[in-house]
Amino acid sequence: GPGAYAVDSIVSTQGIVLLKAATAPKQVTLGGAELKTFEYNAAEKLLWIKFQNEPRPRALQVTF
Repeated sequence: GPGAYAVDSIVSTQGIVLLKAATAPKQVTLGGAELKTFEYNAAEKLLWIKFQNEPRPRALQVTF
């Protein structure tokens, strides 16, 4: 199922979210735009999502 998180930070900085996940995501979106900048490690069951920060809250949605 999907998971949703609110992210915001200092503009022009790199954001990284690390999640424990049983499977790779089907889709990752940030503020409604699809992200391709994620890596899934099946052996460790870890998902790294990377993005450029903005000074406003955006919804990070992960669909499995």
